[in-house]
Amino acid sequence: MERSELVGLIRNFNRFYTRTVGLLEETLSQSAFTLTEARVIFEIGHRAHGGFAPDIGGERGFLARTFRIHVGAVASDIARDLRLDPAYLTRILKKFAAANLVEMSADPADGRRRMLSLTRQGRAALAGLQAAADRDIGRLVEPLPDASLPDLAGALRKVTSLLAQEVPDKRRAVLRPHRAGDIGWVVQRQALLYTREFGWTMEFEALVAEIGAKFLRNFLEGRD
Repeated sequence: MERSELVGLIRNFNRFYTRTVGLLEETLSQSAFTLTEARVIFEIGHRAHGGFAPDIGGERGFLARTFRIHVGAVASDIARDLRLDPAYLTRILKKFAAANLVEMSADPADGRRRMLSLTRQGRAALAGLQAAADRDIGRLVEPLPDASLPDLAGALRKVTSLLAQEVPDKRRAVLRPHRAGDIGWVVQRQALLYTREFGWTMEFEALVAEIGAKFLRNFLEGRD
């Protein structure tokens, strides 16, 4: 297939998809949020509860992943991933904060970054938006026969997988087995970070050391 032909197919699909998204916009027209505002609420809600810092770099992300500590959404990350102007996102967040939908706080590891989380009202708003969108999408696929649903799901996953591929970055970290001193460093940095930022006592350091020791004693290469 010629790439020019593929470009035309993608353009046609984009027009179709844009018309389809109009269903969601109709739902949003009955709510208090624009499409962009709804996307921001979705990102805050799901980043805060969707895992243990999968995309966060540096010491904070490493410690969060190592000890499975949930971290909240970060404004700069949302602006980057949604391709929003930071000033525009700031206005949206101020609007949400005034409506008691979002709480903002300084990142303990970097005071320049703002951590975001949904309030009870914000979580209720997110649940309402998701329920309405689910109903609309449900109506969209309702006419399809059951036999075609796996094909549609597979095609969506395939398109997402192919178009989301990134150019390899040679500077990215490469996972390796731990070496002598690595777990000790984790214990030290964890203890220093949470003592400095949260005032936790050495009892926490002892707990982290116990977890690290248990990991070393029970580690099985190829399984852990």
